[in-house]
Amino acid sequence: DEKQETNEERMSSWYTKYDGLYEYSTIFLFPVVGLMLTIPTIEDATSGNRSIFSFPLDLKFLYRHMTFSKASLDQGRWWTAVTHIFLHSDWNHLGSNIFTLAATGYSLSRNFGPWFGYLPFLGGGVFGAVENFGKDFQVKQQLAHTLALPKVFGKVSERWDSFLRISAPVLAKYTCNYVGCSAGISAIVGMNVMISIENIFLMITDPVKLNLNGGALTMTVLDVLGFVEICNDFLIVKSGTWSGTGNAVHISGFCFGIGCYYSSKTISYWKDILSKKKRRQY
Repeated sequence: DEKQETNEERMSSWYTKYDGLYEYSTIFLFPVVGLMLTIPTIEDATSGNRSIFSFPLDLKFLYRHMTFSKASLDQGRWWTAVTHIFLHSDWNHLGSNIFTLAATGYSLSRNFGPWFGYLPFLGGGVFGAVENFGKDFQVKQQLAHTLALPKVFGKVSERWDSFLRISAPVLAKYTCNYVGCSAGISAIVGMNVMISIENIFLMITDPVKLNLNGGALTMTVLDVLGFVEICNDFLIVKSGTWSGTGNAVHISGFCFGIGCYYSSKTISYWKDILSKKKRRQY
């Protein structure tokens, strides 16, 4: 019946929906990685030892047009909300992000097709940049962790803590410059985690159609590791530890990915309803 067919289709969609496009499942990565490789890292621009693939962009250009901060946005350089995604601090930063993007992007593409990855990747990167609450909170926690006075000073400590809370957004605006695609990767992780939760639930509720394979298990393990990393980001932000990383940006990207997942499910739900109505009319 119609319900049984729907369940079978949903079950078979777990890492197999786009098996016919298997060899193209990560094709969206090629333009992204290619652009990353043509942008010199900050370290290369500083030393002058650029890759043979990179454009001859100097350090001043990179800081002005390819790093994001609230100050750059206020000054009208809105494009930095996108361009910062493709700039990295050094080759370790770049290589790590390319590797993680390949793993998470592969999983997402097997479920949604080879081109869907641009939505959470670029959208998550932009959202992580322009969202201020998390970044301000991380700076506030860092200030409180390192500069807070002992409570023994009474009112002085309270006023000092109040000053730190007020100054956190200002410091974040002028001292926090963001580069890299970690927020976009975190958005993909958010979608992958929700997909795994959904399909595990489907397999539990309908064990007859249980069909695990090595690829599915591997992707689920990667999703779990990604979620653990996001939890670690949350603990770092909460503790106020100076990590040298925009951990709050990762969390923002992850939340954006969850939003993309629910948006896609909502659209699919209404498409199914409209399709059923059309079939009844005929």
